Amino acid sequence: MTERVFNRFPESDFLGIDGSAQMIANAQERLKKFSGKIKILERNFNKPLWLNVVNDKFDLVCSSLTLNYLSTMRRREFFKEIFKVLKKKGTF
Repeated sequence: MTERVFNRFPESDFLGIDGSAQMIANAQERLKKFSGKIKILERNFNKPLWLNVVNDKFDLVCSSLTLNYLSTMRRREFFKEIFKVLKKKGTF
């Protein structure tokens, strides 16, 4: 999904976050042609501290499988956290 968005918006910068070191390694390999435009971090969305690594506001936050791995009890707070990092007219 990240590659598709990059191809559509090549001037964009990306912050990728995943809970799996293996998925991050795969993404870094696959997206190496975008090096310098993407930063990928390992964080667990089931812990609110993931938000501490986000220092920017974003135009777009997207997810493919995140919610499948998110604890049901965490979902409401997670959505609130997402909206904290979106720009005023940002999209989730």
